Amino acid sequence: LFFLPFQCHERRQVRRLPFLDPPYSTGLGEVALERMITTQSLRDGAVIVFEDNAPAPALPSVQILDQRSYGGTVVSFLQKRPQ
Repeated sequence: LFFLPFQCHERRQVRRLPFLDPPYSTGLGEVALERMITTQSLRDGAVIVFEDNAPAPALPSVQILDQRSYGGTVVSFLQKRPQ
């Protein structure tokens, strides 16, 4: 989970459409999302697809565009706010 944001930052690449599918109920998805934001690995306006067994965390730097439930899975579509 930490490798992708680190690599993006080191190569000065920013992502437009990352997919986060962490192990459920671990909190690692929120950690990875926060790391991607703090390392500036996400382009402003990037859409993040976040899959977990609960809705994506509400963070000030992202807007929740949509959330859909499929059985025990919740897919959240987030958008990074401009800094």
